[in-house]
Amino acid sequence: MPAPFTRYLPPVPGAEPWGIAVTAGGASRTPRGAAYPPGRHPADHHLTWDHGRVLGAWQIVLIARGHGRFESAATGLQPLATGTALILFPGTWHRYAPDPATGWDELWIELHGPTLARLVATGVLAPERAVVPLRAPTTLARLLRAIHARLRSPTAGFDAISAGLALQALGLLHETARPAPANTPIDRAIDAAEQALAADLGAPCPIPDLAATSVSPSPTSAALSKPAPASPPSTTAAACASTAPAASSAPPTSPSKSSPKTSASAPPSTSPPPSNAPSAKAPAPGANTTSPPANHLSRGLFPTAFPFVSIRVPSWLKILLLRGRFLSFFRLFAAYPPPAHPW
Repeated sequence: MPAPFTRYLPPVPGAEPWGIAVTAGGASRTPRGAAYPPGRHPADHHLTWDHGRVLGAWQIVLIARGHGRFESAATGLQPLATGTALILFPGTWHRYAPDPATGWDELWIELHGPTLARLVATGVLAPERAVVPLRAPTTLARLLRAIHARLRSPTAGFDAISAGLALQALGLLHETARPAPANTPIDRAIDAAEQALAADLGAPCPIPDLAATSVSPSPTSAALSKPAPASPPSTTAAACASTAPAASSAPPTSPSKSSPKTSASAPPSTSPPPSNAPSAKAPAPGANTTSPPANHLSRGLFPTAFPFVSIRVPSWLKILLLRGRFLSFFRLFAAYPPPAHPW
């Protein structure tokens, strides 16, 4: 644990294009049975368990050692253990303190900027998910200590490197809080298809071949690859069949009475058959006469019910369609329109 310190920065120009700025940070150690919080803070940051507090900025707090408790208007009372991170939201009442039997070590930073408000508005961050147990707390501790090192050194103006490290810390907390993927056979097949498409986005990749290579044989894929059962002929089809001309409606012709020499020397007729004569035997009733198209997709993951897959689609759009992310992709652009040009 580095030496305890606290530093608050005044507002500096230059943070607006980045949308996020680190405005404070610190590290502290609270021994067992000691009063909390140690040190002095501005009046609007003062914290007691009896009254709690409401901040005007975002904070990330990491409990590097020890145990304690946290309570907010959105989460209720929650236990804290070593390796737990807190995301404090502006305008949300909260309070936290270490267990007097253990004390704790904490690292924290304070953030401002419209990027954070946008993450909250889109649901990436939420006050209900303020407590984040970390699987690898050392990664977040390393990021916070790197920001602290820059806070300790005199810096003139806005520090873009600290802002980038803060965004990395937020990304780490978001990925940790997000539920793990289901990892079903379909998910693994989609991942394999995405990797195959991303390997060369410019090369054409027929989706039937992609499905055949990405979906391994399984009961599900075997069931999907079976041809559809033949449906019984409907009454309309039977009526149409009854009105069709018979295959042999004309009476058989008698053999020619010409001389054997004449009939033997006559060449076989090459004239086309009459137009009303069928060219093949009529199918048996109930037989499945539907032949698969040349580019059929009756096997694997993609059934023939989706004819649009035979169209040449850009590979990046195929990836979005595989995951069903087209609507999310559209909402992303709708939520963040490009900024208006000054001219």
